[in-house]
Amino acid sequence: MNIRDKVLLVEDERTIRSFMQAILTANGYDVLMAGTGAMANTMIASHCPDIIILDLGLPDMDGMTILRNVRKWSKVPILVVSARSHERDKVEALDAGADDYLTKPFGTEELLPRRRPPHPDAGRRSRRRQFRRVHRRRADHRLR
Repeated sequence: MNIRDKVLLVEDERTIRSFMQAILTANGYDVLMAGTGAMANTMIASHCPDIIILDLGLPDMDGMTILRNVRKWSKVPILVVSARSHERDKVEALDAGADDYLTKPFGTEELLPRRRPPHPDAGRRSRRRQFRRVHRRRADHRLR
């Protein structure tokens, strides 16, 4: 039995919602969909998704409200997908707890890597760099 990540897609525009659902389903995700903020709040609480893809411009409430409310009780990864492209909007969402921010329009190649696990060597490379920094600092300290 193959367990698939459950994605809650919160998007009010039907065409974008269908496009994203097709992409995510084709790449092995179970997709739940909400077209309003109220529906999203209900589905987040009842379905406990593994990932939330959240549009900020919803018809009944600002997506930032959902983001802030979810962050009060959950660390579920949240990818904001929005037409808001100003730097201050991106910073506000990231400061409020979004894990990433993608500006519309976007392509498939841009969406999918944001949901994939990191490359297996990424952690090893990071640990190697950290190891080198620690040893470099020790060497610098001994020279003084």
